[in-house]
Amino acid sequence: MPPFRARFKSMENSKFPLPSRRVPELARIKQKLRTDHIEDVRADVREKLLGAGLRERIFKGAHVAITAGSRGIGGFVELVGGTADAIKAAGGNPFIIPAMGSHGG
Repeated sequence: MPPFRARFKSMENSKFPLPSRRVPELARIKQKLRTDHIEDVRADVREKLLGAGLRERIFKGAHVAITAGSRGIGGFVELVGGTADAIKAAGGNPFIIPAMGSHGG
């Protein structure tokens, strides 16, 4: 295979012209990120799941998988722990399954 530059040069002489498109206008933006903080993430996750009706959706003694892919998640252990606590409080038996694939793998 020819070097990249040689391949690119051959595209310039191609009988198939590249489509020309107008470059969209750009604008400067300012992002405002939230600064609030949850003191006890584990308890907060547990209460929110139970408050959303988790008890009505889990059969007593049911085995419930928690899929857990940790890429880029802050407070990951607390989030998974709170989820497991909520499942236990609802009568289920949680277990963790590693879950990657959000990046195409």
